[in-house]
Amino acid sequence: MFSVVIPLYNKAYGIERALKSIINQNGEFTYEVIIVNDGSTDGSEQIAENFLSDNIRIIHQANAGVSVARNIGITNSKYEVICFLDADDWWEADYFSTLYNLIVAYPHEKFFLMGFQKVSKLGRKVVSLSKNPKIFKKFGNSFLNTRGLVTPSIAVKKDVLYEAGLFPMGVSLSEDLMVWSKIISKYNVIYTPQVVSNIYYEEDNSRANRTLKVPYVLEYYAKPDNSAKNIKKFLMYIYVTKLYQSIRVKDFESWKRRWVIGFKIFPLVSYILFFSIIFFGIKNVFKYK
Repeated sequence: MFSVVIPLYNKAYGIERALKSIINQNGEFTYEVIIVNDGSTDGSEQIAENFLSDNIRIIHQANAGVSVARNIGITNSKYEVICFLDADDWWEADYFSTLYNLIVAYPHEKFFLMGFQKVSKLGRKVVSLSKNPKIFKKFGNSFLNTRGLVTPSIAVKKDVLYEAGLFPMGVSLSEDLMVWSKIISKYNVIYTPQVVSNIYYEEDNSRANRTLKVPYVLEYYAKPDNSAKNIKKFLMYIYVTKLYQSIRVKDFESWKRRWVIGFKIFPLVSYILFFSIIFFGIKNVFKYK
């Protein structure tokens, strides 16, 4: 019924918790877990190997990135519904049952999204897009919907993953949003606010030096041949939040790179943002000395 894909790279601190959250699911569901060890060097794979069974297996590869790891998991899966879990995140015990109920209620739909909470040293914060279950027919036309689109709370049928071309290889920032953008532009999003995923927000070596890059999803849709129909607000959210991130860490160079790409998609909004920076003063905003 469910194929769970876990890319694993240097998550010795989290992989045991992630796997136990799958094993300890409520109810009786047919599932498999495909762990793709992406060249870990911290012993993550040894911890994962302690959990191997008839329905939990591991594939080893030289470090090639999270997209390649997820794609290998997908191509080696045997069930129709693909679920994703990162090695430092974990599920609530009702993840499978919540997803199963959605699929039974909407058997012909392709993309399922469930609630989650952010977990960090500062505490927990639930992210919800609505109070009740909802069918989003044009998910990408709402600015704030993007904040709910986290991969460990997403399940998708395998055929549309292949239709979207799987995850883009060689991409380290927003590789998942690239795939989701292609799917939500064509298919409904079946959503429930039921919190089933815990997303761990903590800096580690796999995230270092990549957060100030231009998100690939913006670079892709900045090209004139790639249509952003039905996902303009989705992209705008990414654009604005990444610009804000650059301001927050006072990195003018990353702000410029992001602004140049975003201008190709949102020229009017970009002009407004640019003149706002000029009005307040670049030195004041970025605190140049």
